[in-house]
Amino acid sequence: LRKMLCGKQEVNWKEDDPLLGCIVPMGGYDEDSRPITMLVQALKEMNMKERAQFLSFVTSQPRVPLSGLPEIKVYPPLMDSVKGIVVEEDNPSDGVLHVDDEVELGVDYLAWDDAAHGPLRVGDTGIVTKVDVRVLVQGWWYNPRALRRVASRRKSKSSSSRDAKSDESTIPRSSWFVPGEAIYSHGASAIVESWDPEANTIVFSQKSPIHGIFRKGKRMDVDKCLGLTLRIAKVLEQPEAVQLPPYLRPKATTCAKTMYLPSEYEDYKHMLRIFREAFEDAKLGGIHD
Repeated sequence: LRKMLCGKQEVNWKEDDPLLGCIVPMGGYDEDSRPITMLVQALKEMNMKERAQFLSFVTSQPRVPLSGLPEIKVYPPLMDSVKGIVVEEDNPSDGVLHVDDEVELGVDYLAWDDAAHGPLRVGDTGIVTKVDVRVLVQGWWYNPRALRRVASRRKSKSSSSRDAKSDESTIPRSSWFVPGEAIYSHGASAIVESWDPEANTIVFSQKSPIHGIFRKGKRMDVDKCLGLTLRIAKVLEQPEAVQLPPYLRPKATTCAKTMYLPSEYEDYKHMLRIFREAFEDAKLGGIHD
């Protein structure tokens, strides 16, 4: 019963697998990347207690579930900074759903998977909180074809406002963003260094800090474009992960089975020593950069 509820106490890697049955290289790493080969060797050198600490450090579970070793994605801690973003006009008729869209069940929602079992009922509306292959609304992953976008009052109002205004009163695209002004998107903010209206590209000033995280698909908080709704189409040089000094510190995303592993270790023994220090700092509950 203990094994069923808590998992196996012994942590045994798959020695015949070059990645030990649990390591999944990501973000440019592969099986032959030096950090990955050092990680494999370091894991082999760990005793049972350290192996349990490693699993707890990365997955928050010190034991191996009965289903087997978890897949642990290992990324390089890219140090690129965000240089800017590419924006696009939001098109509510394109059928593509984005985060923060207001949606309702489509007329044929019953034909798409288990949409009928979700929290939305006919006539209800909800807000999209996450988009992957499916769309997360009120804690339920819907097939996007089961939903349709609801035109917001702001959009309708802004559309009629633009129709009523003459071309002379419309702010030209070249003046949408002005160097030195701040731009905002869902709590993230930055100072504009330049704006290229042809490429729809905003370059951020590197002299001012960037607050928050600009994410693809998020709406821009823009008021002066006469009601235009803009989204982030692309984040320029957005890193997979940001690792602060000391660079050799491994960083785990607890519960997500994800780890960011630097490449500057001298050898696997050096990596193993750093891991042991990280386990001590983490106290099996989290780690400071």
